Amino acid sequence: MSGRALGAAAMLPPVAWFLFQQGLGLVVRIACERGGPPIGPAIGAAALLLCAGAAWIGWRGLRTGGAETQALLAGLALGCAGAFGLAIAFQLAATVIEAPCFR
Repeated sequence: MSGRALGAAAMLPPVAWFLFQQGLGLVVRIACERGGPPIGPAIGAAALLLCAGAAWIGWRGLRTGGAETQALLAGLALGCAGAFGLAIAFQLAATVIEAPCFR
């Protein structure tokens, strides 16, 4: 596994979380009632898929072995995917439970 792929996998979960935040915020700002189901959860599911892809790349990097730097990047990719995936999952649950424009 190349160091570039592992580096990208380590950076992908924070970028996915940021895009989820900004995408949902944009939808709520344009049309508040559309921020809930189905658009909000669809944006969250796409962000979770990006985190799952990063975790898969990190797992493959750990299994193939290699230099210490690659093992560090693979572990970082797995940790970031888990942490940011959990944050996205909680925010996704919040968009399903309570509508974003609830007043």
